[in-house]
Amino acid sequence: MRKAGSMVGAVCAAAVLAGGCGDDPEQVTVTETVTRTDTRQDAPTPKATTPSESTARPEFYAPDSPWNTPIANEAALDPRSARYIDRLQRMVDIDGTTVAIETFSIPIYRVGPDQARVRVELDRRAPALQRAFDAVPVPDDAKAADGTDRALLIYQESTDTIWEFWRFRRENGGLRAGWGGRMADVSKNPGYYRMRTEPEIEKPFWGFNATNLGGATGVMTIDELRRGRIDHVLALAIPEARKDVCAAPANGTDGATEEPDAIPEGARFRLDPDLDVDALDVPEMTKIMARAAQRYGVVVTNRGGAVAFWAEDPSQYDGDPYEDLLDGSSPAEVAQAFPFDRLQTLKLQTRAC
Repeated sequence: MRKAGSMVGAVCAAAVLAGGCGDDPEQVTVTETVTRTDTRQDAPTPKATTPSESTARPEFYAPDSPWNTPIANEAALDPRSARYIDRLQRMVDIDGTTVAIETFSIPIYRVGPDQARVRVELDRRAPALQRAFDAVPVPDDAKAADGTDRALLIYQESTDTIWEFWRFRRENGGLRAGWGGRMADVSKNPGYYRMRTEPEIEKPFWGFNATNLGGATGVMTIDELRRGRIDHVLALAIPEARKDVCAAPANGTDGATEEPDAIPEGARFRLDPDLDVDALDVPEMTKIMARAAQRYGVVVTNRGGAVAFWAEDPSQYDGDPYEDLLDGSSPAEVAQAFPFDRLQTLKLQTRAC
């Protein structure tokens, strides 16, 4: 789960991995990215399968965001669906699978209107994003997730704003980050970064996801797992993603696999609607995930060392909420029990990234 592709598209990916890119990514890629954003189409948002079914209001993004929209049973599948699922299953078998709950997870700090604001210094020159990070309501105890990505997300409901960071850390008495994004008007946002100037500047290559999808996209929160229901798409990282190709509304990739049947980041799967999830002999947490995947789908947001679902990091909670949620299973066992072989690939709108 790396940020290389999302920060500057294909332009600086190799340089970032090597330790930096000499040019300002905002200056290097803005023209190309605007063109892509103006011409791309959003991912399909089919009608709800059962509109009368009661659902909770998702915490993040607009109700009609593609990530919060149920998938119709008759939604079109991609012609390469079976081949993509075969590749995904091979990755599960070879690289393993897990639920990222601590390492490479997503800490979500929800702050009030009076939280003091501080500057988060970027590691490289990016004037617009630095302005977005000049006054961030970071709690004193905010801690990034373990792992090289060191992700951190801050949500302030009173201003309807999310700040997200990649490689966030405390250094020399201050705060620093390698990259990230600020998403204003979150409750009306589709859940991916766009070229905007109002209500605040937003650029389509911001964010800590390689796809430039919003950092909260597909993250299973602890409250949702406690409730036993997830009313949005699930996020997935995979070891082998297609190079230089992504699926809308993704606007970037860190994929490195050139085979034409490699899965593009931004691809959206859904669990076969005919599968009886309740009849599965799997952990309860797996069933919660499977129901969400059946109704809302699973979207590939990053490349990672294993096939990994994303969950909220528990570091800011008292005790370990996952002790009860996992109910004796390990994160790997919960993920291994997921019926990957019954996934289907929704029709993709692919493009060069």
